[in-house]
Order: sequence, then structure tokens, then C-alpha cells
Amino acid sequence: MCGRVSAVLRTSLFLAIAMPALVSCSAPVWAPDGKKLAVTWPSPDGTSVLRVVDAATGAWRTVPQSEHVEAAAWSPDGAWLLFSAPEGPLNLYDTARGHVRRIDKSGYRPLVWREDSARALVANGGRLVCLNMPDGAPAWEAALPSSGHVRHAEWVQDTDIVAVQLERDIWLYEGGEPVRVTTTGDVLGFVVRRRGTELLWARSGANPRYVLLTLYSMSIKHRSARRLGFAERVATVNPTPRHAPTAVYAVSFSPNGDRLAVQCVFEKGRNRETHRCYVMDAQGRSARMVWERTRYVDPEEPATLVATPPTFSPDGRRLAFLADTGRRVALLTCNVAEGTCRALMKTAVSSSTTSIGPGTWKVEPRAR
Repeated sequence: MCGRVSAVLRTSLFLAIAMPALVSCSAPVWAPDGKKLAVTWPSPDGTSVLRVVDAATGAWRTVPQSEHVEAAAWSPDGAWLLFSAPEGPLNLYDTARGHVRRIDKSGYRPLVWREDSARALVANGGRLVCLNMPDGAPAWEAALPSSGHVRHAEWVQDTDIVAVQLERDIWLYEGGEPVRVTTTGDVLGFVVRRRGTELLWARSGANPRYVLLTLYSMSIKHRSARRLGFAERVATVNPTPRHAPTAVYAVSFSPNGDRLAVQCVFEKGRNRETHRCYVMDAQGRSARMVWERTRYVDPEEPATLVATPPTFSPDGRRLAFLADTGRRVALLTCNVAEGTCRALMKTAVSSSTTSIGPGTWKVEPRAR
């Protein structure tokens, strides 16, 4: 059984390998051409490394000097991978030459690049820092409004505005000046779409048995938000209150925002639960389950996760995520149209020694 994590999950979804020390592995990141994935990957010796994986064949190579890596971000031109360890420096990997150059910034976590690959946003504790790339000189810095973790960030095209999800709310940073977008504390995920003109986000429904989730959009220029027409009941997910998830804990968007990947957990009695990932359009139609896993649980233990939030490929046709398959932890890719998944890689250690967490989205405690 997976190890315990907090019922209120706190930071980017990591894969924790309890041997002999704790190893954190972030969700996979697609290369801009959609042909490769960058994955922080656990090793049996208790470390983690950054691997570049061929998305078609599963062939991989290890990035030099990437021991204990925690997070990575691929530049939009595909030339660079920015990565870091929790207390180590930022490193810049030249994907063509295979060289690694250290940027003298200790404890910074890469988040996102600007579309021209000339700037990158990183986080360090309670601060955001915009760096000029590839030299790493700071362009601006900004204090985060709270001690929460940055879960997701996207650069608004043709601007110096960055959209940031801090815990469960969204902020816009323009030249280091923060503007709060949401105050509801229930954001599940967001995307910047339509060439940087619109912000689209998902909010938790009050009760997923009746309302799976709600979608909102906002014009970034005019800062006017509206609720979109997303189905309260999705036929294959929550058709009736008796056949519905007990929690929706993650929503990921395709790059153009026309598809959603929704992760849910279904309780089946006090000792069994099923985790599922569904893909649907932005109206809640054409929902298709692409992955599930049922497991036995201890109802007295805190709720845990078995998969990271999936990431869409640049063309929106595939998903990638890390999942506990029951025997191993695997890197999975899914064909969205066909609803099929396959494992590109599997860990050399048993999933009985692994747990997914700490994570990004809130999972409600089980009923006692």
C-alpha cells in the first residue's frame, strides 16, 4: 500500500521513494516538438535524476549533473532544460551539445519560460524571480502574497505578464507587480489560451455528485470574468449521485483549452477506492476514461494519490503522467482520441515502497 501523505496536499505533485532517503520526482514535461519528455526519475540508490525520454520508443538518456533533481522546465525553442535540486543551484542543460552550465542561484525552482526563450520564471521560497536567459541575470523580483506553493505558471504571449496559481487561487504578475484574479480558494487548474488574450480556469464543484466542476474565463486585457457553459452532470463521470466521484482533485488543460483531463477518486465501500482520469471537451461532452486503478485502503488513514496530474502534449493529442500501477511506478502516455495508455518506463523498485505526494490538489478525508 502506498505511504501516507497529508489529506490536504500541499505542493507540486511529487513521487516520493522511501529508500534510503526521500526522493522527489515531478510530473513529466513535454518538449516543444512533442517528441520527448523530461522526467525526474527515482533511482534504487535513493537519488533522483533527470531523464530525457523518447515519447515514441521510451528510449532515454540521463542529463549530466542532475542527481537529486526536483523540477525542470523546457525552453520553447527546445534548446535548453532548466532544472534544480531542492537546495542546489539552477542548472541549464544544452540539449544539442549535452553540456550543463550552473546558474548561481541556490534553492530556485524553475516554473516557466517566456515564448521567445529569452526569460524564465523561477520560485525561491516566498519570492518569484524573472531571469534573463541564458545568463541568468535577474530582470525583476516579486514577493509572493502568502507562504503557499506555486502550483502552476504560464507566460502570457507577447507580454511580460505571468499567470501564477498560488495554492488554489490565481494571480497575474506584470513586471513584478501582483494582481489577484480569484479569491475563491478552489481553483483546480488553469490555462492561458487564444494567443494570450484569455485566462481559463476550473473550480471545484460544491459536491461532485451533483456538480462535477465549473469553468470560468477572463479577458486578460479587460479583466472581465464570466462563467462558461460546462455540464454539471457528465454522462460517464457523475451521471447520478450514486455513480459519481467523491472528489475531483486535478484538472489539466490542453494548450488551446479545448480539452480537459480530470482526475477523480471514487469510493467503493470503506476499504476500496478507484482513481480515474477522464478526458473531455470544454463543455463536458465526449468524456472518455483513459486510465484507472482500484486499490484497497485503510479508512482510518489519510487520503492519498496514485498519479500526478497529466500534462498534455503540445498538439493536445497525448497525455503523460507518473502513476503507481500497483507493482511499479510508471511513466504513462495516453492517446486521447483512442483512450489507450502505455508505459514508457517503469521504476526498478516496487510501488509498495512508494507514495504519490505531497501533492497539489485537496483530497477530502474519507468518511469515518
